[in-house]
Amino acid sequence: MHYDACMSDSDAATDAAAVDLSRLQHELLRTRIDRARRMTEEQRLAEAFALTDSTFVRMHEGAMAEMAVTDPAHGWQQVRRRLERLRRARGVIPPANVPSAAQ
Repeated sequence: MHYDACMSDSDAATDAAAVDLSRLQHELLRTRIDRARRMTEEQRLAEAFALTDSTFVRMHEGAMAEMAVTDPAHGWQQVRRRLERLRRARGVIPPANVPSAAQ
């Protein structure tokens, strides 16, 4: 028996949606790659800093939501603790000028 004959309409729709999603993901990736290739070094560096900033904002928002606190200082303290834990787990020594989360 052929595979298609065993598929329900729902299965076929799911497969078609997956193919469409894969194509969309490929197009988005290609667009991002083309955009990056057109950027100057300064633009790429600025983009890297912007991505880093947005990542820290999400980390801060997530820490505050998990701890159910409204004081931003407590959220940043938790972000520092988590980053220190990652550094220790990976054996990375933080720069000397980075304040400890214990402070």
